[in-house]
Amino acid sequence: MTFDLYVFDRADLPDDEMTLVELLEDDTRWNKPLTPGLAGLVAELELKYPGLDTAPDTSPWASWPLSDSVLDGTGLALNIVWSQAGRMSAELRAMCSRLGLILYDPQESAVIRPASMSAPPPAKRKRWWKRE
Repeated sequence: MTFDLYVFDRADLPDDEMTLVELLEDDTRWNKPLTPGLAGLVAELELKYPGLDTAPDTSPWASWPLSDSVLDGTGLALNIVWSQAGRMSAELRAMCSRLGLILYDPQESAVIRPASMSAPPPAKRKRWWKRE
């Protein structure tokens, strides 16, 4: 069993977990070329963390190579060993936020969007005594 995380490079990703899981289960949409944003993330991860082919005892990855695409290449499935789950989850959250990518953590049932995709804060209303 592995600690799985999914990264997405698409703004229209649903927040509803059931809908998202249904999309991920459609294996006709797997193994397509990754978007440039996801390919960049994979390249960065492969440079920073050892792969199973070079350091099987210290690698955070449970599967290699990292380019397991889903949803027509707009999603990436990452399988992490449990002993590295906390560190890699935090690292991937920071990387996704920096790169404008969405992270889905099925262990927490959480879709984590970067701040740039969050809804804008509600407009401040002037109080009745401050209106002109």
